[in-house]
Amino acid sequence: MIEGDVGVEDLVYWGPNQTALTKNIPLYPGAGPHYLTGPTQVCGAQPGDVLKIEILSLTLRKNPLTNKAYGVNLQNGPWLPSNTKNADGTNTSASVVSTVIYEVEEDEYGGWGVPVYGFTNPPVISPSGTDESGSIIPHKTNYGVKTSANASGFDPVTYPVGFQSTLNSTTDIQYMNASFQYRIPVRKFLGTIGVTPANAVKYINGAPAGTKGAASWAPSRFGGNMDNWRVGAGATLYVQVEIPGAGFYLGDCHAAQGDAEISGTAIEASLDGVYRLTVLPAATLPAAMKNLSFPIVETATHIDIQGFAFNNYLDELAVPSAVATSGGASVDKALAHAYENARTFLVKGFGMQEREALSLISTGVDFGVTQVVDQNFGVHANIPKAIFSSKSGSGAGIFTGPSSRKLKAEKEEPEDLIGLLRRFEKK
Repeated sequence: MIEGDVGVEDLVYWGPNQTALTKNIPLYPGAGPHYLTGPTQVCGAQPGDVLKIEILSLTLRKNPLTNKAYGVNLQNGPWLPSNTKNADGTNTSASVVSTVIYEVEEDEYGGWGVPVYGFTNPPVISPSGTDESGSIIPHKTNYGVKTSANASGFDPVTYPVGFQSTLNSTTDIQYMNASFQYRIPVRKFLGTIGVTPANAVKYINGAPAGTKGAASWAPSRFGGNMDNWRVGAGATLYVQVEIPGAGFYLGDCHAAQGDAEISGTAIEASLDGVYRLTVLPAATLPAAMKNLSFPIVETATHIDIQGFAFNNYLDELAVPSAVATSGGASVDKALAHAYENARTFLVKGFGMQEREALSLISTGVDFGVTQVVDQNFGVHANIPKAIFSSKSGSGAGIFTGPSSRKLKAEKEEPEDLIGLLRRFEKK
């Protein structure tokens, strides 16, 4: 999976006698586990502006040596041990981490993540000789790629210098005795995307020594590690700029994930992306976008309003790095903020009264648990654009004209979020 892919080799290379801080890609104290691209300076972006991020395409990065693409799903989510038991009634252990490897395939008919094998993660000694995270798990056999299509077994693994981790106990890797009679529909998206927060330095207070800034773990008003599968090709993200130049970043690529990300990860994979950045100046913003304090994800059919247990944990907590144990692991708080954010969006953007907005939300908006993983839990409010259709219809206000039964024959042109908000501001 790694050998032959120069980009991945560069990321995980760990030479002999190097520490986590001196290896090719350092692992700094207090940092998150994500590989990210950025920060990128966006010309002209100033605090108070909104950055419009259009994701034009996402494609799987195949290993050039094998022409295969793989993804990894870990089962170590923080929510499960605190709230559930195993199927046999025993307690779920937070110390047991397991992994399932998927081969991800796509063709003109669609894409699937097909499970290949799974195992329980063993303790590992890095090439530096110490027990450190971030090093390669030393498998004796390559269970992912056979020598040929007709081979009955799998290839032995030969680790080159720089990838020579060892097990730190006599216990061998325990492989899953699983049937793996299923496949997962591919749903490629970016788990982490956003702008640099102006208050990132506050994260250092109370964080581990050597922490350089806000970790990539917790999402917030600036976007970040939202893990919302709707942030895929064709989607647009809106976030308020907090520093000159925005400091745009993206990464944490996924091949598929369900709402809640219940096991702790998605199918973590490697993607190539094409995106377009547009600065929306503060002076020209629609009312709903002014002083934007939460991320908005727009798709062809929906407006997705994001809420978190803490909308702004960097300012709300004295020790932001402790967000997970300071109230961040709360679906109730995330739901409350998702509702408040959606209501504020409707009141400001569409001139609604409080109770009017509440009625719309209760009857027409779907709330979902985005993730219970990222220290600051997330809930989203999914608003159908059809609610604000420009088609003619019965009733008062902007919906005047023929009976709604006649609308089936009408064709409506797609309308983006900014156009929709401006149309209502003119009414």
